Amino acid sequence: MDILSKLPERLNEVMFEKNLTPAEFAKQVGVDRNTITRYLQGVRLPSFKNFIKMLEVLNCSADFLVGLIDFPPAN
Repeated sequence: MDILSKLPERLNEVMFEKNLTPAEFAKQVGVDRNTITRYLQGVRLPSFKNFIKMLEVLNCSADFLVGLIDFPPAN
């Protein structure tokens, strides 16, 4: 299994929980909406810089977002 294969599913899940549309999330991350759409479709992977920004915006664990753990750590 590719380590990032769960990224689209988890990204969609966390965005849904945070009530963020792709357009809103893209604006907060500082990328185009189409870029976020490609991440959600699994067509493209974020750069390291964008990945870190996504984690900051989502207040989410990298381990959860890429599928290394099944539940987000308690804050």
